[in-house]
Order: sequence, then structure tokens, then C-alpha cells
Amino acid sequence: CSSCENIPVQYTFQKEFDLPTPTKGTWFDIWISIYWSCINVSARRSCQSQDVHYYGYVK
Repeated sequence: CSSCENIPVQYTFQKEFDLPTPTKGTWFDIWISIYWSCINVSARRSCQSQDVHYYGYVK
């Protein structure tokens, strides 16, 4: 990601998805949003965030 150095804690998260593996030769995208330093402001929550995109190919 373009500004991952701003994320204060490094971590690994693995999650199994109940989706079939795409066929060989298929391109795929994974998008996640990471939030940190969240604070409550009145009735709203304010957070720092980074959207991360991974673009892969099934070999």
C-alpha cells in the first residue's frame, strides 16, 4: 500500500472463504480496508484508514 508505514502495528490475518478457487488463468482482486486510531466524536467515529488492493493471477 502507498502509506502502510502509517499503520502502527504490523499483523497477519488469515481467513478462509467459502468460495471455489478460480480456474487457472483467471485474474482476481482482493480489497481490504484497514482502520486504526479510532475515536468517538459526538455521535460519530473518526478513524485513520488505508484501502489495500491486491491483484493476482491463478497459475
